[in-house]
Amino acid sequence: MARRRNPKLWVVLGPLEAEAFFWDGDFARALDTLSRWGASQEAPTTRLDAEWIALQSLVFEERASEAKARFATHEKSLRENASSDVATLSGFLRFHDGDLVGARRELDSAIALARGDALAVRLAHFCLAAIAHREDRPNDARTHLVSAAESGGDLFVARWAEDQHRALFPAADAPNRKTRKRAVKGPKPVRLFLDALRGGLLALAFRGDEVASRLFTTEHLQLLVLGNVLFAVGLRFVDYSAETELVWRSALTAGAPALALSVVAPLVLRLVLPREATLRSTTTFFCALPAFQALVFLAGRLRAHNALAWALELIAGAWLLLVLLSLLHRLAPLAGFLARTTAAAGLLVCAAATLHIASASRIFLPTLSAYPARTRTAEPSQPRRDALLFEQADRLHATEDALAPHRPDVDDLYFVGIAGWAEQDVFVREVQAARALFDERFDTKSRSIVLANDRVAAETVPLATPMNIAHVLRALSQRMNREEDVLFLFATSHGDSNGLGLTYPPRAVGLGDAELRPAELRRMLDEAGIKWRVLVISGCKSGVFVAALRDDSTLVATAAASDRLSSGCMDGAPFTSFGRAVFGEALPVDDSFLAGLEHAGRIIEEREKTGKLTASMPQLNVGKDIGLKLRTLEARLAKTRNRGAPSP
Repeated sequence: MARRRNPKLWVVLGPLEAEAFFWDGDFARALDTLSRWGASQEAPTTRLDAEWIALQSLVFEERASEAKARFATHEKSLRENASSDVATLSGFLRFHDGDLVGARRELDSAIALARGDALAVRLAHFCLAAIAHREDRPNDARTHLVSAAESGGDLFVARWAEDQHRALFPAADAPNRKTRKRAVKGPKPVRLFLDALRGGLLALAFRGDEVASRLFTTEHLQLLVLGNVLFAVGLRFVDYSAETELVWRSALTAGAPALALSVVAPLVLRLVLPREATLRSTTTFFCALPAFQALVFLAGRLRAHNALAWALELIAGAWLLLVLLSLLHRLAPLAGFLARTTAAAGLLVCAAATLHIASASRIFLPTLSAYPARTRTAEPSQPRRDALLFEQADRLHATEDALAPHRPDVDDLYFVGIAGWAEQDVFVREVQAARALFDERFDTKSRSIVLANDRVAAETVPLATPMNIAHVLRALSQRMNREEDVLFLFATSHGDSNGLGLTYPPRAVGLGDAELRPAELRRMLDEAGIKWRVLVISGCKSGVFVAALRDDSTLVATAAASDRLSSGCMDGAPFTSFGRAVFGEALPVDDSFLAGLEHAGRIIEEREKTGKLTASMPQLNVGKDIGLKLRTLEARLAKTRNRGAPSP
């Protein structure tokens, strides 16, 4: 008597029973079970797990034509929901058609997409062993047979692999099907990483056929992302020298592009490529990324030579685009030309943008002593030096003439910004940002001036030489009411125990590098006769200014103690760490200068603790009389902000 089945249970258990027959190697019974299960449904239904079992069973029953027809019907749904299993099936069908290269590509993809001891992986390894045997690669054949058989128990593919291993390699020890170890042992991380790097070199040399046939897994991708981060940080070690400080926050900035691309790249590729091609394409992209990183980094360090820097970046971009197009042509042959081009262009834009932004980051921040004074092989001619001095005099007088005079019955505030270092533009950037803030928020419009030793800014503003600084302070004192008005002076540069460095751009021929020393700045202020002073000094060891500048009518704030380093002096950055805290975060919201500088000190202290950095210990010294004067000024400024600024 035939066994009666519960129809509701049979809907669920039919495919499971067929799967049990399949993994036992009884493909005929698996197909018969699925046939009866399908006939028992009131309406024709399709379950992807059942389709997969039926397709694989047809293949192993050597009914390839039926398998191809059935696969063509359900391929789209299968690829969207079970990509690793479908890649295995597609690989088997290609193998039966004699397309060994295409079969190998699909099977490698199945192994890369599958996780752990997925049963599809065993089938893929078994077929790869057959391909390797046909191509006369016995070592690869043996490796794949061991991977298919090891720990496989009584699964049919494990039995087949063991039998084939015994037949092909009778002298070698047979794999142990009964152990419970992982079926597929991955190589050691170092070997994985070196293997991936070799793939990257092949990709950069446009040897896409070899790259397309390689096996890339999630372990490869993880190691390559880590390797690219370490490579980006390692490039910055070219900045190391004596008396530099390692800033880990900047190291994170340097490694951020690779981390960001590890998220962005799969998303960009998945929008236009089949799922099974995404991992392989992403991994291969990271193989080629180190060379692109190196070129963009070099271009960033050559930005002073604009034409050469742009040429390098264009060469790097064109090279990467061609490499990506070549790779995607082989890794994603089913995707159209437009899809491949879109994916390559998207990756290029993401990589170029993030790497360009991070290319100027430095993880070693130098002190002034790390920059020896420039030497010149010969003194410039007297006419060239005289021309520079006359030019500076004209520019300085024009700048001073634009300063508005004191307004009767008004406590006026005057701003002077000094950017002392020509080799990095961060200093002029933060001085200009501070000036803009004071003009808008603290009523210094027409009463502010900037002196800068910057390659670009030096074309329009006076240089920050000791002579120009002293001249500006004297000019201010002639326009101020010395008993009522307040000077806010902000000076920023690299510093050491002697003071702040003053270096000049190449066009300033005849000017030797100098320093702004604490005693010299005090003398300039005293000779100018300016009584009320707020002096903010930013630089390493800038605390040396406190003792020389403090008095009853002066507030002195510095970025660091006299024996500590400050941070953030990276070319291309908008602020140093101290400048960002003061002018980018505290003073835009604090109406009081004293409260704002105290607020900035807390911001810096918290960041340094979070980043586990050596404390810079910003200094703040407030004279006994300046506090009351500033409160009076700040009250006037608050009223001005409420009703709109008066005319100069």
